[in-house]
Amino acid sequence: MEYHAKYLFAFIAYKNTHLTDYEKIQTGESNIDEIYTRFAKMRIDVHKIIKEILNNLGRNLKNRVDSKTNIHYCYIVMDNEWFRNYSQLELWKKALNRDLPLTRISNIAIIDYNANLITNNIVDYFGYDIFLI
Repeated sequence: MEYHAKYLFAFIAYKNTHLTDYEKIQTGESNIDEIYTRFAKMRIDVHKIIKEILNNLGRNLKNRVDSKTNIHYCYIVMDNEWFRNYSQLELWKKALNRDLPLTRISNIAIIDYNANLITNNIVDYFGYDIFLI
């Protein structure tokens, strides 16, 4: 309710101070419409950039895992969550969490496609910088 009251107050203040622009809202030609359009485009651009970053991180991690294990279909298991796609945001949120102690990061496992354990200590197997690609 408080958010609605603030929004309503801002809307009324805008109407009273920018009446001509306020009337253009009906046709989609107001400054607010332009700001909204720019913001929507910016969100799309940011989403594309984030997706590209995650794809690059995932590809680099996959190449590193594949080259060390000689197996091309491995899962990373972290907190009982299995990741086949190394570009998933949730994987990187967990992996790059700086608040985690090294012992907890060490407990991340790599499992092959037949559910055979390759390692349950990713740090010993790859080095402490495995997620700092």
